[in-house]
Amino acid sequence: MKSDYFNKFKSIIPQHFFEKKNINILEFGTEKGNTTSLFIEMCENNNGFVYSVDTVDYSSLFNNSKWKFINCRDDEFELVIQNIGKKTFDIICLDTIHTMDHVKKILLYYYKLL
Repeated sequence: MKSDYFNKFKSIIPQHFFEKKNINILEFGTEKGNTTSLFIEMCENNNGFVYSVDTVDYSSLFNNSKWKFINCRDDEFELVIQNIGKKTFDIICLDTIHTMDHVKKILLYYYKLL
């Protein structure tokens, strides 16, 4: 059974993303893996890939060829870029520090990857 959080995110993501082939997703904040599991499911269905970034090592949450975990802060820009390469993304999910300054900093840096 899927969590309420999983179902909430599934309901707010526009339907065309669930059908997009070769979808690329960058997720900041993993915690229990609810949104991660949704993103992995989307990638399995559409030959996509999801990168998850978090300061806590959640790398053992999933064993999936469509997923890579990066253990660092979302504002460790060089380390994140080293791991994702020159990819662009269809979805960037920011669920980490919820302060205006932090969200602004992350959006300003990663927006060019959308």
